Formats: sequence, C-alpha cells, structure tokens
Amino acid sequence: MKSFVEDLKKELQCSLCNDTFTEPKILSCFHTFCKPCVKRHAEQVHQINIFNCPRCKSQTSLSELSSVEDLQPSLIHSTMLKGLALIEGEKACSASESHSSASWYCFDCDHSLCQECEKSHSFFIKDHKVVRLADLKKEDIEFVITRENPCTSHPHHRLEFFCEDCDAMICRTCLIHDHRNHNTMSLHKFASIKKAVLSKHLQVLEQLRLDDKEKQQQEKIANTIKQQGEKAKKEVKDKTKKIIQILQDNERELLRQIDEKLNTATTNLNIIHYIPAVKEYIKNVMERGLASEMMNIQETQCSQNFIFNHIPPYSRIQYVANEELMRQVNSGLGEIQTCSKTDHTKSTIQVKSETEALKKEKLIVSTKTLTGELNHDPRDVIDVQIKPEENVKIEKKYVRTDGKVEVEFMAKVAGQLTAEVQVNEIHVSNSPLVVNVKPQEMRITGQFNVKGVNIGSRNLRGIAVNRENSRIAVSNGSSEGVHIFTTDGDLLLTYGSKGSAQGQLSYPQGLAFLNDTDLVIADGGNHRICIVNTTTGTLVKTFDNYGDGYGEFVHPMGVHVDDDGNIIVCDRDNRRVQVFTRDGDYQYQVGLATQDRFTFTDVIIHHGLFYVSDINNHVIHVFEKKGNVPTRISTIGGEGGADGQLNGPWGLAIDNDHHLLVCDFGNNRVQKFTLDGRFVGSTWDEIKNPTYITVLKDGQLLVSTYGSGVWCVK
Repeated sequence: MKSFVEDLKKELQCSLCNDTFTEPKILSCFHTFCKPCVKRHAEQVHQINIFNCPRCKSQTSLSELSSVEDLQPSLIHSTMLKGLALIEGEKACSASESHSSASWYCFDCDHSLCQECEKSHSFFIKDHKVVRLADLKKEDIEFVITRENPCTSHPHHRLEFFCEDCDAMICRTCLIHDHRNHNTMSLHKFASIKKAVLSKHLQVLEQLRLDDKEKQQQEKIANTIKQQGEKAKKEVKDKTKKIIQILQDNERELLRQIDEKLNTATTNLNIIHYIPAVKEYIKNVMERGLASEMMNIQETQCSQNFIFNHIPPYSRIQYVANEELMRQVNSGLGEIQTCSKTDHTKSTIQVKSETEALKKEKLIVSTKTLTGELNHDPRDVIDVQIKPEENVKIEKKYVRTDGKVEVEFMAKVAGQLTAEVQVNEIHVSNSPLVVNVKPQEMRITGQFNVKGVNIGSRNLRGIAVNRENSRIAVSNGSSEGVHIFTTDGDLLLTYGSKGSAQGQLSYPQGLAFLNDTDLVIADGGNHRICIVNTTTGTLVKTFDNYGDGYGEFVHPMGVHVDDDGNIIVCDRDNRRVQVFTRDGDYQYQVGLATQDRFTFTDVIIHHGLFYVSDINNHVIHVFEKKGNVPTRISTIGGEGGADGQLNGPWGLAIDNDHHLLVCDFGNNRVQKFTLDGRFVGSTWDEIKNPTYITVLKDGQLLVSTYGSGVWCVK
C-alpha cells in the first residue's frame, strides 16, 4: 500500500510547484499543471496571450489571464486526486463540516462519514459497503479511481450506457425513462471502440519522425495557416454579405422602375374607363351643388388622378439580364491562394542596429523569392510592428520604386526596440530584430552672449522668456538683481539691488513671465514674491508675508505661471507649493507628509499635473489635483549618476515636444524625460551646476548656471 501511494503521488505531482495538483488543467500539448501554477507562470514570463509549456515549449493560447479558467480540466488526474484524498489528510464529514472529522467511507454513497453518521447510515442502510478510512486497501483506492462518475440527472446512479442518438453517457434510470427506443451500448463496449480509434491515432503518431527544426517549422506553418484560414473565412462571409446587399438594392431599384411604368398604364386605363362619369359629376356639382359640397372636393382630386400620359405605341416592359454579372457570379466569389512566390526565409529586414532617441530612422523590408530575387507582389500582406508600441512613433510606410517597403520611425525613449516583420503572417528570416536606442544627445551650441553687463562668471539662478520671445530675464545671485535682455542679448534694464526695501532684492531665484511684460520674481532672501513691469522697471505688486501660514513664505524658490495666469510658488523652507491667482490671492497648496524630509526647488504644471523638483531626495514628484486635494501619483528619477538618475535636481521646463527637462545640478547636465518618467536623453557636453532652464519658440534651450553664465542647448 505504501509503494502504491508513493507511485500515486508521483503521478499527481505538478512539475512546476513540485506539489500535489490543485485543480489540474490540461494544455493543448496534453501536459498537465496546477491551475494556479499556469496563471502564476504566465504572469512571470509576461506572455499573457500565449502560455509556453515548461516541459515541451509548445504554446497554448490565453487571450488573458482569466482564460486559465477555460482550459480543459484533466479528468484523469482529478479522479486520481479523489482517491489520494481518501488516504491522506483529515477529511470532513460529507453530512456537515460542523461534525467531527470523517473516519469512514461509503463506496455506494461516495461519502465520507464521521462516527455518528456512520452509525445512523449503517442502521438504516444495510447493503452499502462502508469501510474505515484507516483500513482502506489498494484495491479500494483503485476501485474509486476507475469507477464511472455519477449521472448528472440521477446523482445516486452511476453511468452505465452510451446513447448514440443523443451522444451522451447515461445511467440505467435514464435508459428506462428517457432513452428507451434509442440506440445504446454499454460503456464497456463504447470504451473499446474509442480505444481502437485512439490506437490507430497512436500508430500514426509513432510512425511520424520529424527533427526539431522541421517540427518547429511545420508547427509554425500550421499555426499560420490556421490563423489565415479563419481570416479568409471571415473575408468570404463579409464579401458574400456585401454582394447580397448590393444585389438586393439593385433588385429594389428595378422593381421600383417596373412599378412606375405599371402605375402609368393603370392610370391611363382608369381615365379611359371612368372619365365620362367624372365629367358628369363635376358638371352637376357646378350647376346644383352647395358651397359646402364644393369645399369638400379638393381641386387636385379631379385633375391629378386623371392626368393622361400618352404611351408610345412601341413602349414595352422587358427585363434584360446582366449576362456579364451572371458569368462573374458563376465564376465564384474568388479563389483561395495556398502559396506565394515570396519566400519568408529569403526576405529580410534592414535597419540600423543602433539609433538615437527622437531621431528619425528607416526600416526597409525586402521580399524575395526562393532563389533570392527581389519579388514585389501587391497581394502580399506585409505587417510591420515595432515594439514596445508606446516607445516608438511610426512616421509613414510606403512602397519604393524598387519594390521594397520602407517604414520611417522614431524611438521616443532610450532603451531597446524590437522590429517584427511578417509577410503573409509569417516572420521574415531575421525577424524579430532588436534595435538598441541610445539616449538623445543634446548639444551645447554656445553661450548666450549678452551686452551691457557681465554675467559670465556670476551665480545665476532663474531664467525665463516671455511668450513672444521678445524678452529674456535672468536673476543674478551675485549682484542681487534681475537683468532683462532681448533674444539677441541686448540689455533692456536691470531691476533690483541688494536689500529688503521696495525695488531691492535678496537672493532672487526663480522667474516666470505673467504676460509679455510683467515678470514674477521669487525674492528668496526677503521671503516674498515680486511682480515687476520689465518695460518701465516699476514694481507692480508684492506678496511679502513671512511665515508658515497660508500665503506666507520662507525662502521661496521656483515660480511658474500656468495657462490660466495662476502663480505657482515653491515655498522651499515650508516644504510646500502654493498656488495664487494672478492678483496674489491664495488658492491652495501642494505638499507631502510633514515627517518626510524634502526640499522643493522648482515647479511646473503641464496638462493638469504638477512636476516638482526635490533637491534633497533627488526626484521629481508628480502631483495630480483630484477634486480639491492634490495627490502625489508618481516620482521620476532617484539618486545616482546613471541615465535617468538625479543628483540635486533644480530647475524644470517642458519643451516644445512635451518632454520634461530637468537641471541635474549635481551631475552637471540637463536630462530629458517623457511626461510619465521614461528617460529620453541628456546633454552630451558638461554644463557645470545648471540651475534653471527655459525653452524658446524654435526649441532652443537656455540654461542658467551657478558660475558659468547661460548656455544655449539644442
């Protein structure tokens, strides 16, 4: 008995979890695994649509993870598990789980029984076979495993017959009441017939000899043909439906034309037969009729119904069939092509093995015959996919004059792309092909040369440009002032000097234009926000409340003006971002838990999301305003010097292509990210201690630095 149980356990062991099967599911390759294991394995390998069998690598289609439920249960293993369950583990009483554990088993009822239930059962039913679970033998378990299942219509009876008319297994009660005059046979005979059929299939399979390469090729071809067949069936049905619709529309039009001629003939006949009576009626009404009678007769009633249309003597109605259409219909809907001159084993993809993010590249597909000659067949279906789809933009696809297919694409982020090309739903010889995408290399084009003031070695902070690109503002930490330049570098004015009085500044930081002339200045050392007219140099307004209350500041840093004219301020030492109207009225604030250590440096809003640089934690926080509560939804970056990592991020901007630009102060570079945080590229040349950044209309970037002036980047 012990060896029998061990053998049974081996047969019921899942090769994925090395434990006894739980809800065994059978794959299309006929290998069996636990349902939880199949689901878990599919999640781990990130192939939700296809499950690769861990034993033979064959594929089972799974449209989604929930499709595991639809896999066929392994009935053999399920029955064996039932037998094993009788031997091992503590069993609940079938009558009620609240009873004590089961210690008996009734073979006739197929129930486990506790001591009390067994006494009652044996008292009322004398002829059932009841055995103590501890006394079960090998023969008992084999009997449980091999006996037929209960009838679904009569659960107390086992299946004994097969009804050929109903194609169903039935019990003796079913036979007597519902299948009396049907063609039936015993299940033993039915099983013998099925075994003979299976034996023939087994012989064919045993005679089949394929090497691994041929097996893979044939499997691939068979799967492709299956997919193509389903597609072709749909196309045939759709085409037939469309043709029928066109014919029915044409039928209605022909019948309408016939009815129109018939109505003319009928009207003429009516006029010929009834016009004397109509003439007499009209005369009587005119001579003797009352006004009320004349009112009841519509003027058109006596004319329209009796308009006589002369029909020429040679007129006739005859249907002339469209014989050409009949010939086309008789020739069929079309034909099924089973082969193509294009050989996918000779066809290829040509694409650079390495490209750069945001740089346009070309992928060329060359379709060839078996002999390697170029073959452009318009009937070939060429499918080009570059994945991940969210990381690439397909510009256009066209057929060149030499017959090759060319696809222009652009990688959105750094990393890897996989190009997959199928001709008639079969991969070409070198598909899929991996394309490495290196980060975009933003280059310094020179310094922003200014006239009228020396800012080359100054500690510059904020930088901003107005929408018209007519004024560029730069805050100078060394002179405690803000300079206003034209885009050509000519100095228009300088505002401020060291101090706290009106018209003075202390450690000016972030800048943002409220409109084309008025500039918002974060006056960090004076804990206030100043709005200055850059045409006249006059102070328009200040918010200058020191403290940690609403609308108060402690060392404000970055400032931003959104599309609605709201002023957003990084209130650094209060560890928050505050939002004001253009007139300085407090609206709401954005922040994190007070116990978190963070230092907000700059802020920008794009498409309703707040991007806030945190110099202390080396990340960009992303907040979304849900209702009246701004909530952090993600972070970008993380401490380090690798691509996509940050070291003291400072100024932020959004470029003309909707990318996030970050002044990576400690890493001496500017980095570019997608709005959801995927790394795109960085400056190739070192920019020493970049502080703030702004974007011009032509896409050029201006980067202010702590000690080396303003750099132009493209």
